[in-house]
Amino acid sequence: MDSEKGKSLLKEINVFESTAQGKAFAGYLKSKRIKLIEAFDHFLKNMSQEAAETKEAARLLQKYAQTGHLSEEEGEAFRRQMYDVLKMLGIGIPFFIIPGASIILPILIKLADKMDIHLLPSAFDHSDEEIEKKVDDSESKNDLPGLEEKQ
Repeated sequence: MDSEKGKSLLKEINVFESTAQGKAFAGYLKSKRIKLIEAFDHFLKNMSQEAAETKEAARLLQKYAQTGHLSEEEGEAFRRQMYDVLKMLGIGIPFFIIPGASIILPILIKLADKMDIHLLPSAFDHSDEEIEKKVDDSESKNDLPGLEEKQ
């Protein structure tokens, strides 16, 4: 299955090869294809988890509207998820409004993490070392020859 994803990604990357700069960019993307696939899969998994948590928060809100009360655990789960929704809005809105935010936000998120400030929703709170190890293991299984990183 991963080789199918890799081959599909290579077909998409070939679109860039019409110019000299495009060829260089396509070569870079091809050399990093496994890391790109892993990062995208990780992102989609986390977004799916956030969507499920938000759906659960909506259910809790509906329950509160009908009954007028929530258990302590339900109230805490609702508060946590609303906090995550506000975090997503705080990152998402500037990403589309502020020019250059696509460059600034990742740097800001890394700096905030170093200062123990968590800007990302809880679904994205994973050990960076764990993720990098998984990606490094995947890169060592590179099944397409000739795509090694140029030095």
